[in-house]
Amino acid sequence: MTKGKLHYGWLICLCGVLLMMTNSGFVVNAFQVYMPYITEINGFSDLQVSMIPTLRNLFSILAKVLTAVYFEKLGLRRGVTLATLLIAAAFLCYGLGTGSIVLYCIAASLAGLGYGLGAMIPISILVKNWFRDRSAFVLSICASGSAIATFICPITVTWMVEHVSLAAAFLAEGAAVLLIALLIFLLVRNRPADLDMEPYTDANPQAAAKARMAGTAPTRFWQLMMLVACFMVGALGLALPSFNTLYYKELGMSSALIASSLTFSGVILLVGKWGYGIINDAIGPTRTNILFTGALLAGAVTGCMLDADSAVMLFLSTALINTGLVIATVGISIWAANLSSEEGYVKTLRNYQVSYTIGGLLFSSVPGLLADLTGSYYTTRLLAVLLSLIVVVGVIGAYRSSRKQSI
Repeated sequence: MTKGKLHYGWLICLCGVLLMMTNSGFVVNAFQVYMPYITEINGFSDLQVSMIPTLRNLFSILAKVLTAVYFEKLGLRRGVTLATLLIAAAFLCYGLGTGSIVLYCIAASLAGLGYGLGAMIPISILVKNWFRDRSAFVLSICASGSAIATFICPITVTWMVEHVSLAAAFLAEGAAVLLIALLIFLLVRNRPADLDMEPYTDANPQAAAKARMAGTAPTRFWQLMMLVACFMVGALGLALPSFNTLYYKELGMSSALIASSLTFSGVILLVGKWGYGIINDAIGPTRTNILFTGALLAGAVTGCMLDADSAVMLFLSTALINTGLVIATVGISIWAANLSSEEGYVKTLRNYQVSYTIGGLLFSSVPGLLADLTGSYYTTRLLAVLLSLIVVVGVIGAYRSSRKQSI
């Protein structure tokens, strides 16, 4: 790279942040702030509300399965722009859909398509195209976009809903997404050759070699266990968080405290996603994943100890579980690189992402069903402990198997 000149790859990195903010953060991470208002204002049942994440995840799976054909036909630039426009259309339908479960379902379907086609899969491919070195760190920066959304949205949305209307909050968010789609189209280029450039390389060869994501596949059993782990991460990262706010309401926590905890979760996700890449480079992937999956399990356990007056425990649980949920975005892409050959990266990434989204889909109705059966969302907190334990076993076992295979 030219000394003293900013490589265009860093603008691609910025676009990755924006894509994760709109196509993942707005429709998954930060969307949970809307759930109590959707229930109260529209009068939907728990089961009807659970259809929103269910349809989002269903259409996300369909989109992820079709990513290879989609981007082959449209290219990365036009493909991610269209995906972002689908997110804008989704928020438009949410804004116009007050009282109509049909429009909410259409909106959730559009959001699922935009999420599946415009988030971590194309971002990972863009990073692979534009960065020969520091891929893990760049992916961690891109993944922080969803955390930025979780940081920005809760307080903003809560204020708009309570001072203007639910519809206005949805429409304002849709307008913001539309502007970002235009910026994405203007900045994204498929690969460095489009601008007669070479991929980014680190000026320090030793640091670059240390940070590269070399891969060795584990044994067949642990490959299957990684798919199971990604499935469980999907449940923990896509399905269960949408109902956290309903559980907090059930305990009697105030709207202000709930919004503050969601904003805090955004801060933790932001720091955690940057930290994952840095820690991965410093201590290696195995110990990094022990740290982050352990935090996920600890957060699930402390999440079972909440009551209306336990603000400290709420923030402790939020900090731990959101540190662990860093693996749901940047972690999965780095797992795919660490646990596959270079030639098998895209296939492994797609399989991990599809398994992750299927987990979110199949579990998306479970909290609502359990609440209808038991009268409480507490059973969902117990379920999170079991799922987190499976993730710890699957990921750490796969990394140990990979290390043995490489010897």
